[in-house]
Amino acid sequence: MRLNIKIFVLLTAGIVLASCTSSDTLKFDSANIKVGQQIGEMIVMSVEPPENAYPEWTPKNDEVAVYFKGQITVSGNYDYVGTNEIRLYPDKESLKKLPKLDFGKDQSYFVLADTEDNRNTFAPVGSKGIATLKIDNYSIWSVKNLGITNRADVISVDYKK
Repeated sequence: MRLNIKIFVLLTAGIVLASCTSSDTLKFDSANIKVGQQIGEMIVMSVEPPENAYPEWTPKNDEVAVYFKGQITVSGNYDYVGTNEIRLYPDKESLKKLPKLDFGKDQSYFVLADTEDNRNTFAPVGSKGIATLKIDNYSIWSVKNLGITNRADVISVDYKK
């Protein structure tokens, strides 16, 4: 009997560990997320109403802004689509590092912070290419009926082509 229990425990532990390698492990419960909670390599710094939220806002599944701290390196294709919007479309490996909401369609890109350094680095408007970046201050905003927006600060550009 003890041997069967040990085998069951070992098999269960193996299943749990195997599931932790899935990118779904970075999905979080938006209604119950807490400041200080770790999601992958990032720590939740605040959970707030997103811009344009209703005055009676409370955290709920369809409307939340979550701000993370934690530097990670991501790679992917960038697109300088407008005067204040530079998008990074992370590759599959990088997507596994990014926290995700537990509802809605995951955003396929995130917007780099609108800074003079970023505008100069990725200029001119209309430029496209491949980049590897170290990012921090990742955020996810979900506003009812408007969708999901992800943003990040660029700490360094390790590669750009």
